Amino acid sequence: MHTEEGRNVLIPQLTYCRYWERKDKFLFYEDTCKEWTIFAVIDGSFQYEFNEEKGIAAFGDLIICPANTVLRRVVISPLTFFAIRVRWRINDLVRVGQAEPPRFVGKTSIADTKRLAGNYSLMKQSEGLSEEVKLWLCGHYMQDIWLLYGKECNKWPWPAERQAGKQPEPIMNEASSLIRKHAFETVDLKEIAAQLRLSPARLCQKFKASFGQTPIQFLTELRLEKARQLLLETTMTLDQISEYIGYQNAYYLSYIFKKHMGVTPSAFRKTHRV
Repeated sequence: MHTEEGRNVLIPQLTYCRYWERKDKFLFYEDTCKEWTIFAVIDGSFQYEFNEEKGIAAFGDLIICPANTVLRRVVISPLTFFAIRVRWRINDLVRVGQAEPPRFVGKTSIADTKRLAGNYSLMKQSEGLSEEVKLWLCGHYMQDIWLLYGKECNKWPWPAERQAGKQPEPIMNEASSLIRKHAFETVDLKEIAAQLRLSPARLCQKFKASFGQTPIQFLTELRLEKARQLLLETTMTLDQISEYIGYQNAYYLSYIFKKHMGVTPSAFRKTHRV
C-alpha cells in the first residue's frame, strides 16, 4: 500500500485475534491495552473512554486504542466483536514497532458495511483453527478492512519517513531484497552474506536486530506465503509447488508446512479453498 504521493505507509500485522459473541459485560471496567488494539464491532454496542477519546461504538465502527493505554468500557447491548492486537509494518517488509502518531486513534465508522460484514464473516470462519493459521487468514481480511479504513480517513496512515521507530540499516534492506528476489530458487545464505561482505553469523545477527527474525525465518515465511497462495489459487500438485518455491520435494514441503502452520498442505487446501 502507498499514499497518493507514492510513499510507503504502515499497515497492521496481527498478533492476536479473538471473536466474542453476545458478550453482556467486560471482565473489567478498566483495563490496560499493552499492545495497539482494534475493537471491530459486529453487533450490539459499548461505551468506551481512553485518553481524550470517548463515545459509543456499534456495527461498522473500528475503535483503535494505542499501546500502553488505560481503556474504560461498558457494554450497552449484548456485544459481538473482534478484539485484534497489532504491530505495524511498512508495506510487507519492515516491522517498525509500536510508535504511531496519535491522530489515528479513536473511532472510525466504515460506510461500506456490506464489504465489512463479508470480511467479518470470513474471519469468524477461522475460529477453531491453529493460532498461526487463524492469524494468517484474519490478517488478509484485515488488509481489506484497512483499505476501507483508509478510504474513510481520506488518507493513508503514517508515511514511513515520519516514523520515530528505528529503521533497518541500508545493508540489511539490501539483504532482505536479495533474499526476496531469490526466495524461490536454491538460496545459499552464505553467498548472500559474502556478497554483502559479511560473515554468515554477522548477517544473521544484524538481520535479526533489524527485522526481528533470522534470514532463514524470513525465507521460510516467504516460501510458505507463496505455498499457501498456490494451494488456494491453483491446482498445482505438492511436488509442483515444492519445486516452484525452492524446496526439494513434496515431503519436505509438507514437513515445513505442518511445522509452521499446524496442518498439512493437503488439509489446508481442503479446508480453505472455495
